[in-house]
Amino acid sequence: MPKRPRASLRAPQFEPEVLAAAARKAEGGGERIATTSVCRIVVRGVRLTSVWRKAHELNAMARVVEALPDHWLMLVRSMACDSRLCAYEVNSAPCRMQDMRCLAELFSDLLVAHAGGHNGLTLNSGPHAAVLVDGRWAEEPPARRLDS
Repeated sequence: MPKRPRASLRAPQFEPEVLAAAARKAEGGGERIATTSVCRIVVRGVRLTSVWRKAHELNAMARVVEALPDHWLMLVRSMACDSRLCAYEVNSAPCRMQDMRCLAELFSDLLVAHAGGHNGLTLNSGPHAAVLVDGRWAEEPPARRLDS
């Protein structure tokens, strides 16, 4: 099967001068400064949200979604990142717990590959089903699941 071409979608980013001026005015430094004018983009039908409007988060999530195999993509509805926590939340269509675990581990692996890692991942599937994955960074072994 031929490889699908990668999307060149990138979140728009503020100019460095604008970011520097905003950082000078902000209390607590530049970490709280939005780096893009958008908080949501849609990639391959998945709604991606950066809670603090960070362009690098949207771009990393876009790369993760681009790397998802089609048979897993059909389950994924949305993904969000909170940069203060460096944690991710993925919402999927209702599915079996076994599939939820596989999908959560796949997202963890893809976040390590495309974002350098994460402090935690929650995969929600329906109102009462969730899989939690411990944080993991590029230099660490595969994530450990904490099911709830």
